[in-house]
Amino acid sequence: ENRMQEILKALLLLSCANLTLGNRVYVHPFKLFALENLTCVNLQTHKEKLLEENLIEPSPIDPLNTFQGDTSPDERPDRTKQNLIQLKAEVLAGLQNGLGLRVYRTLLKQKTGNALFSPVNTFGTLVTFYLGASLPTAAKLQEFIGIVKEGNTKNCTFVFDGYKVLTTLQHISSLTNGTTDLQKTFAWTFVDRGVKLPHEFAQGTRNLADSSYIRSVDFSLTSEARPLMNSFIEQTSLGKIKNLFSAIDPSSDLMFASSVHFKGQWKVPFQPEQTTTEGFWIDKDTRVTVPLLSHTGSFKHKDVKGLNISVLKLPMSKSTYMLLVLPHEGADLHRIEERLFTGKRVEFSELDTGLTDGVFNVFLPKFFMSTVNDLQALLSDMNLPYVLGETADFRGLGKKQHFTVGKVKILKGNSDGPQIFQLH
Repeated sequence: ENRMQEILKALLLLSCANLTLGNRVYVHPFKLFALENLTCVNLQTHKEKLLEENLIEPSPIDPLNTFQGDTSPDERPDRTKQNLIQLKAEVLAGLQNGLGLRVYRTLLKQKTGNALFSPVNTFGTLVTFYLGASLPTAAKLQEFIGIVKEGNTKNCTFVFDGYKVLTTLQHISSLTNGTTDLQKTFAWTFVDRGVKLPHEFAQGTRNLADSSYIRSVDFSLTSEARPLMNSFIEQTSLGKIKNLFSAIDPSSDLMFASSVHFKGQWKVPFQPEQTTTEGFWIDKDTRVTVPLLSHTGSFKHKDVKGLNISVLKLPMSKSTYMLLVLPHEGADLHRIEERLFTGKRVEFSELDTGLTDGVFNVFLPKFFMSTVNDLQALLSDMNLPYVLGETADFRGLGKKQHFTVGKVKILKGNSDGPQIFQLH
């Protein structure tokens, strides 16, 4: 195959988890995640109540004891509920993929180089903040997330159960558990000194992540707070995340970061002794010299007519695999992505259907990548600043009329260094 078009010229990397989609009757997403005893809430007459009870006061950062996380997330559902949780996972996967593609398109416009992010982590973070939003902001978040009851009006909305969504996201993430792959999520919530958080939001952060930390910091002492927070994150991430926050707004009441780390094992391992140093095209004009892993074997693949691409599926565990999207000679990856993500000609989901077996000599560069995305900036660029920006109302997060959410960072990395994947 012309050495995979002169060593993969440029490629789109996708890591996927299997969700078996059966021939099910369509179920509206809202019915799966609705609150019990649901009634419509009038947005115009509803008055937010400042929280007075069921609040927790986070402990300050203790430099001598930073590794103790908060309570573990709720337990996974038992086997008697597996059919329902599987149905919820299938529906939620469609919602998060749709939202993920919208965010990713915006991210591509922000980035000049590689663009990486986790749809699961982003979706879960938005649902977690939904738990602390006032009703008007929650209604906007709900519409963006896509879990909206038919019959909602401008002035009347039905709310959903955020815990049901976060529990389902846990199930999706758990598909790698018990395999040779490892996925681990972290969440850090920092609040200003004296701020108390509702139990519901605190539990949401615990359901979002495998390891969740809630700590108080005096944001007014910016020169002391920033290194203290960064050091805490570095230690609790076992040194994987360094100097995350570059600045702190002293008027903030809360700052938040979440991270997902993935470590995968190839089902058919690349042989280290077959690693060579050769050229790799990062764009049509730039060629760099990198270590290349190689393996000859049978892989599933397809050519997508009309897009000038080839798709190659590299299996990892039973539940995960990687899709490589290889542009043909002369094709532009950015234009291909645009056509994929807007659903023109070829739907994104069609990439991993209809694949056939073939023998290939695969060359894959050994690379290190990491990313930090500002979720508020992304939403602002999507003309949605009212979802998580300055105009969003998070009175549900504490006993304040105006509760200010500072930075919300989303990280993507691996569990053993600053890269998106570690694959052996």
